[in-house]
Amino acid sequence: AENSPVATRYQAVYARRNLLTYTEDFRNAWWAKGFCTFSDGKLYGSDIPNQQMLSQIEHGAGTFSYSFKARAGTLPRVGLTAWNGTSYFLNVLFDLSTGTVVSNGGVGDASIQPLSDGWYLCKCENLTTASATNFGGMQIRPGKSSHTAGTTAGPFDPDSYVEIGYAQFEAGPVATDY
Repeated sequence: AENSPVATRYQAVYARRNLLTYTEDFRNAWWAKGFCTFSDGKLYGSDIPNQQMLSQIEHGAGTFSYSFKARAGTLPRVGLTAWNGTSYFLNVLFDLSTGTVVSNGGVGDASIQPLSDGWYLCKCENLTTASATNFGGMQIRPGKSSHTAGTTAGPFDPDSYVEIGYAQFEAGPVATDY
């Protein structure tokens, strides 16, 4: 059942449903591509000097968690943002070359966790918004080493990319395993 506790040795984890569709196929039309492209697991920037993002799902008010896996390609950083019609209530930048959260310019608890073969689990948990999102909801953005949160706009070399996969969006304060 949704939000039902599943006992573990140390804590109660909530079994939830991923609200995103096509979480491994970012080429699908459910994912809007704003001045970027996606191919073979790679999110490419473009030479257009504008906000570049891959986005899906607009949602209502409440408490949520976003997560995805990422690995540095020719770009070392990846951003995660969400817009509520007034401001970015979530604006996090992850450095995939150092395994750190560069900045968290919004609400929620951002973290990055090493996996294997250079992959990281990037997540922001316990996000609470009083108003609905619009303009794409969850937004994953390619980032240069010079970028800080909120400055992930292009232009990029059209061959520059970051690898991403396994995106999740869940209702509730904790991101669960994919």
